Amino acid sequence: MRYDGPELSVFSKKTGYLCFFKQIILLLMSSCSIYCYLCPQFRIGFFIFNYRSMTPIGIFDSGFGGLSIFREIQHLLPQYDYVFLGDNARAPYGDRSFQEVFDFTHQAVCRLFDMGCPLVILACNTASAKALRNIQQNELPKMSDPSRRVLGVIRPTVERVANLTYSGHIGLVATRATVSSQSYDMEIMHNLNQHLSGQQHVGNMGGSLKPIHLTSRACPNWVPLIESGMLHSDALHQEVKADLSAL
Repeated sequence: MRYDGPELSVFSKKTGYLCFFKQIILLLMSSCSIYCYLCPQFRIGFFIFNYRSMTPIGIFDSGFGGLSIFREIQHLLPQYDYVFLGDNARAPYGDRSFQEVFDFTHQAVCRLFDMGCPLVILACNTASAKALRNIQQNELPKMSDPSRRVLGVIRPTVERVANLTYSGHIGLVATRATVSSQSYDMEIMHNLNQHLSGQQHVGNMGGSLKPIHLTSRACPNWVPLIESGMLHSDALHQEVKADLSAL
């Protein structure tokens, strides 16, 4: 499936690109070579981070936030090449329908597969919540290459935070789509069931199992502010303060 995003000029929203290139400058501080391809018809960038001549890992996000995920993955797995795809033209995904998020994510995954990535990581909570399961269960079996894999960020996040909480009460700030999908609630319950069946150890800072209570809050204004270059603005500070105070 080809990428079929909206026909927007690359230069139509310069503030978004300035923010994006600030992130790229941070990545340049690590010893890597970066090849940048910008499509003139779609405001979308492909960045190939070249470390060694190995099959690349694809990383997809609806915006800029996935670059922080990329940096952590690269730190743990520096021997691989990486291709990052950011769908900034259609971001944010948070208020889009399940079908839209699935269609956009499926297009991106297929594009990364076409670029030679056998593994694609959805570095996006909304895509992980609304599209991952459908892609894994229904789309991957249809493909000619059975070795292709798609992973998300929700399961590893839950596995980690379950062992960090002292009280068993966790706060989640996310997009409306992620909160309404209840993906984190279901994953926490899945982990708990695995623990009780003896398949997996899930502890609370020391191994003793406690019930985990999740309080979620949708924060629809964070992404537009951050991705418009207002990361350190008073407006974003007030939004974050209000949302965290509500938790």
